[in-house]
Amino acid sequence: MKTKQNLSDNSMIALYKLLRPHHVSFSLFVILDYIEKNRGCTISDIANAMDISRTPVHNHLTILRRLSLIETYTTEDLTDFRRVRVFPTLKGFLLVQNAQKILEKINTGVGT
Repeated sequence: MKTKQNLSDNSMIALYKLLRPHHVSFSLFVILDYIEKNRGCTISDIANAMDISRTPVHNHLTILRRLSLIETYTTEDLTDFRRVRVFPTLKGFLLVQNAQKILEKINTGVGT
């Protein structure tokens, strides 16, 4: 018989297996998930939400952009990173959607 803990463990492994081929760590996924839910957010928005400084956010965004999971757009001044808006690509959107299905199983499995 499968216990709630086994279901949760299996779902976490499934989440890892989903993210691994895309070279996405859990911390990158958390930021990608935030971007998907807050399209057009800025680096400062992400840093404030995660309670971290802008430098690690910038580094994570560089990786996500390199992986073609996000796009960034600048509104006016190309040199002013405060004006950069971040959006998920279709690839990033689909990855988040698939991961959300697994996370729903985890939440259901642990009774939350």
